[in-house]
Amino acid sequence: MKLRIETKSNLETVKLGRVLGEEILKNGSGNFLIALNGDLGSGKTTFIKGLGRGLGIKNKITSPTFLMVRRYSILKNKKYKNFYHVDAYRIKTKRDLEVTGIEAALSGQNNIIAVEWADLIKKHLKNKTLSIYIKHKNENKRIFLIS
Repeated sequence: MKLRIETKSNLETVKLGRVLGEEILKNGSGNFLIALNGDLGSGKTTFIKGLGRGLGIKNKITSPTFLMVRRYSILKNKKYKNFYHVDAYRIKTKRDLEVTGIEAALSGQNNIIAVEWADLIKKHLKNKTLSIYIKHKNENKRIFLIS
């Protein structure tokens, strides 16, 4: 089943991410993996900023393009301990993947992991996945296809 949601501004995109983060904390269990795909500028990082807020993260969330992975602690929650923000755009080999530490995060029990450009490493993403494709409709509008 696919859910289609349209946002009309960056604020709405952030809000959508925040609502998802809040729902994951309330109803999620085990490792929770979110696979994000969409063209450059489609709103993946903007959405993840909202997701982080919904998870209660106070730190500024920025794209991990050059680091490939950023880890944030999730405080005041008994089910989840860490939020990993992964940018797979530059991951080309299995060795690149190993260096990021993402495999350890994926094998953990209490992590929420959001992967930008997830299609580039999809064969390594064995966890149950919430898949989100973001289509950049115009300067402000985004279409989210969630399955």
